[in-house]
Amino acid sequence: MNKSTAVIGAGISGMQAALSLANRGIRVHLIEKTSSIGGIMARLDKTMPTLDCSICILSPFMLSVARNPLIEVHTLTDVVGATKHANGYMLTLNKRPRYVDIDKCTGCRECMAKCPVKISLPNEEKFGTVKAIHFDFDQAIPAVPHIEADRCLMLTKGKCGNCAKFCDKDAVDFEQQPEEVAIDVSSVVLATGARPYDPTDRPEYGYGKYKNVITAMELERLLSASGPTEGEVVRASDKKHPRRVAFINCVGSRDHRVGRGYCSKVCCMYGIKEALLVRDHDEDAEVTIFYIDIRASGKGYEEFFQNAKERIRFVRARPGEIHELENDDLLVRYEDTEAQEVREETFDMVVLNTALVPTEDTHELSRLFGVSTNEYGFFTPPADISKPIDTDAAGVYVIGACQGPNDITDCVSQSIGPVAKGYEMAGDIKLPERGELPGAPDGPPRVGVFVCHCGKNIGRYVDVPSVAEYARSLPGVVYAEDSMFTCSDQGQSSIKKKIKEHKLNRVVVAACSPKTHEATFQEALEGAGLNPYLLEMANIRNQCSWVHSKEHDKATEKAKDLVKMAVAKARLLEPLYEREVNVNPRSVVIGGGVTGLISALELSQNGFAVSLIERSSTLGGKANLATNQPDGSNPSDIVQSLSRKIKEDDDITVHFNSEVTAVDGFVGDFTLTFSTPEGEAKVPCGTVVIATGFDFANPASSGFECKGDVISEERFIGRLKEGRLEGKDFVFILCVGSRNEKHPHCSRFCCLSSLNQIRELLETHPDANVTVLYRDIRAYGYHEDIYKDVADRGARFIRYSPESMPRINYDNNTLMVFDTTSDTTKHIHFDSCVLERGAIPSKGTDKLRQLFKVSSSPSGFFAEAHLKLAPLDTALDGVFIAGGCQYPKTISESISQGVSAAGRAAIVMGRKVYEVIPIAASIDPNRCVACRLCEKLCPYSALRLSDDGTHMDVITVSCKGCGTCAAFCPSNAITLSGFTYGQEKEMIKAALEEDSE
Repeated sequence: MNKSTAVIGAGISGMQAALSLANRGIRVHLIEKTSSIGGIMARLDKTMPTLDCSICILSPFMLSVARNPLIEVHTLTDVVGATKHANGYMLTLNKRPRYVDIDKCTGCRECMAKCPVKISLPNEEKFGTVKAIHFDFDQAIPAVPHIEADRCLMLTKGKCGNCAKFCDKDAVDFEQQPEEVAIDVSSVVLATGARPYDPTDRPEYGYGKYKNVITAMELERLLSASGPTEGEVVRASDKKHPRRVAFINCVGSRDHRVGRGYCSKVCCMYGIKEALLVRDHDEDAEVTIFYIDIRASGKGYEEFFQNAKERIRFVRARPGEIHELENDDLLVRYEDTEAQEVREETFDMVVLNTALVPTEDTHELSRLFGVSTNEYGFFTPPADISKPIDTDAAGVYVIGACQGPNDITDCVSQSIGPVAKGYEMAGDIKLPERGELPGAPDGPPRVGVFVCHCGKNIGRYVDVPSVAEYARSLPGVVYAEDSMFTCSDQGQSSIKKKIKEHKLNRVVVAACSPKTHEATFQEALEGAGLNPYLLEMANIRNQCSWVHSKEHDKATEKAKDLVKMAVAKARLLEPLYEREVNVNPRSVVIGGGVTGLISALELSQNGFAVSLIERSSTLGGKANLATNQPDGSNPSDIVQSLSRKIKEDDDITVHFNSEVTAVDGFVGDFTLTFSTPEGEAKVPCGTVVIATGFDFANPASSGFECKGDVISEERFIGRLKEGRLEGKDFVFILCVGSRNEKHPHCSRFCCLSSLNQIRELLETHPDANVTVLYRDIRAYGYHEDIYKDVADRGARFIRYSPESMPRINYDNNTLMVFDTTSDTTKHIHFDSCVLERGAIPSKGTDKLRQLFKVSSSPSGFFAEAHLKLAPLDTALDGVFIAGGCQYPKTISESISQGVSAAGRAAIVMGRKVYEVIPIAASIDPNRCVACRLCEKLCPYSALRLSDDGTHMDVITVSCKGCGTCAAFCPSNAITLSGFTYGQEKEMIKAALEEDSE
């Protein structure tokens, strides 16, 4: 059987899928039509809500993909043929010429300096140019430029050839021709993403005609340090800084005039992010966002929105037209729906927050593979929501934004899903074995220092060349350099080259956070033959340039001090070696809702035994209470189907009425103790999936109570299903128990659930009078169509503000609400008033969090390792989260995460042996007095009393290297590898000593 998979599209979804599949032991062909992997995320400035530098967190990810021996990357490649056969597909690839030999090119950029032809990149046309031979962005992978054939003088007119003449590696090859290649794969993953909408379809906004009307993606490139203006926000007309900037939401979305009725899900939030960044660039700038609803429905998004209100002006309006004035300023005409006035305002720049639409190749791929598309041109979501990535073509899966608009977090969550299909994709492939880590270096310390500009993230505030020059003067330093992006493929190659060239045996990288980049630089050391733990990082971005952005000279001096401290420690670094743990091939899934059920089934189908622990006496969780889903599927039917499969599966053991009471061990070798009706039980396992869902909020936090005909959505759904509804007047109050002082988060699913309830109500009771009291209708994605449907059926929507909450008279079934749109107070009678309750962490979340030593988010839900790139991982290796316990979400989203969490667990258990980092505590038994203070303080239960009771022992595989025990030990008996007393002492001395003039 063929043992490879084709992943088409190398944006964040495709890369995540490829890397996950490869880590499961499946060979991957990663096919990308552009010259580099990375997709849209590689061209963003920051990601929200954390405002992490996008390329900073993505670059290590890209390098992991490029370095993985099981991933073959095909850039400048199109799929032009697909033939189905018994075991998969035979694909025909058309590989377009790069005109540069990847094996010969060193990325020196001399060719670009000599090229006379200037061209513009997409989304940068108004602000700058690159050469006809260029990188699409600085951190591109492969780190090899390509030539735009239709602009190159040699390829179009047979003259020039400067790039070839000045390339001393003879890497430029004008004779390259398109090449057709056939590959045989067992399955295909479509991950082609989406692209920004072209707003020239909306002539009233003047895009393409008025110089200072730009798209959000164009602004993103302006904000980016690697963009055409190196991070300066300027007007296209005069290159001046705009002082008054307007953002217009929903351009190309929620608009049937251009055939795009859906909501693009991401526009509200990226608009708020960009607006804040404009303010960061110029605190005096006045920024306005014109919006219909603010759809801040992701984790941390509502809080991000509320904080933005302090710096951004929000106007509820959809501007009708823009006119350009003589000085290139822009006159925006709009109706303020809250003030009920038509107004005109002048702005220096207008930013169009454009929709996401299908990529150009979606239709052709649909034809090749027989995968259907919906009315908007995206690949059709699955008919069965219990199979979130399946299509109507056998062996073809669809992930990410090509299935519909999606944000980065949801794309990554979904893109791990193909791993759970590993049992369908490939046979037994052994993971490549890693060789032994290099040992101790010979001779005295020879330190190399590499200082990064990080584009303008560091370079704008710190004099990076002077920091590198200073490093050359430090004891033990034999080489120092500065580079634009040290984390790029080219930067990594330079580190490896200089290690060999200068015989370096210690390395200091002065750049950004080791939290995101340490592993990347460690791989570079290992690739050059050095032990990866002979690396020290100086965080001159987070700890220097970002916090001292208005004090350039002081920031530079502090950066020098940080480098001096890092070098002092580096001179004392010694090799460390990772530890191996045998992995138990059983997983425990905690929670028997749909998320837990799908996780258990996927794990079982991958060949792993599963123990499913459910605290109640039934399976299905909240899905048992839900109305029909947008696709018409009945959640109760889904629960019954999954429950039947669970019952019939011999590899899944279900424990009802059971709760976890203790957790011991570490990744690969956990032991969970849980209570059952029969008494206490234990189960050993290698991984854990936590899928405990959420609970409904108490309406009292919003000033309501369920009383009489004022009922919860759960009670309403029960009456609706049973046909026991009485009366004709129905009121639905949204955001009950959410978006308030006690629970400031948005619960995401409530708007969608209420729309489903109302649609079903109006289908069965067409004469019903429905009134919806809302703050924002957050009907993202295709749910917007349901919103329109219920509005067309006669449902009335009244917007209220949290400052003037609806007031219910429980005695006579009336309520009073101030309508912010009409600026009037409404008195409404109801036969049933439905309180749409938000979600809060489920009962027992805090207890589980303490047992597993994992943290929680500000809203109380389990915290992930990284919101964007590791949304299912926790701080504890081998423990994963999925569904509503990570953050409230819909049934289909919960199922999707359940599949992916099973994939993450399968990756760990499929390795059989797990490598644990060597940063761990060790105890000198001769100094230890067994006071057991360390045992009490350790957050990971990694310390225990020795068998003879004379000293403490460290369970090294449980230790996370936090250093708490070492810091508090009164006997100074504990040493932390990589952070020894001697190393830290030298850093402190270096920080305090004055440099000689």
